[in-house]
Amino acid sequence: MTRYIVFEPPGEEARSDRALFVRDGWSFWALLFPFLWLFRYGLVISGLLVLIMDILVGVVAARAGLETAGTLVSFIIGLLVALEGPSLRAWRLRRRGWREGASLVAHDLSGAEQLYYAGGRESTAPSPSPQANSPSSGGPRPAPAGLFD
Repeated sequence: MTRYIVFEPPGEEARSDRALFVRDGWSFWALLFPFLWLFRYGLVISGLLVLIMDILVGVVAARAGLETAGTLVSFIIGLLVALEGPSLRAWRLRRRGWREGASLVAHDLSGAEQLYYAGGRESTAPSPSPQANSPSSGGPRPAPAGLFD
C-alpha cells in the first residue's frame, strides 16, 4: 500500500478534476536519473543543482583517481532525490498555493483516485486532542508517520 497526497488547485474549494496525486514514497527512476526526474516534475532549479553536483563530483573524482568514490557520491545524491523528491514536489505545490485536499492509502494511483472521488475516508480530518492519543489515556495511538516511528 502506498500513501498519496492529493493537492487541489488554488482557488477551488470542492474536489476538482484538476487535482494532483503525489505518491509519497520511494522513486526508482529518481535513483537512476535524479536530475531528469526533477526536471520531469518541474523542479528545474533542484534538477540543475543536482546535475552540476554530479558533473563536479565526476570531474573531481576522475582527476583525483577516485572513480569509485565519485560513483558512490553520485549514487548517494540519487538516493537522496529518490527518498525526498516527492516531499520536494509537495513543498513546491504548497508554495504555489495548491491546497492539500486529502492523504489516502491505496494500492496504486487509480485506487487512490477512486477513493478520493468516491468520497473515501480522508486522513487529513481534524484529529482529537493530543491527550486523547497518549499511551497513558488508553486511547488509540496515531499511525506512525515516518520510517522509525
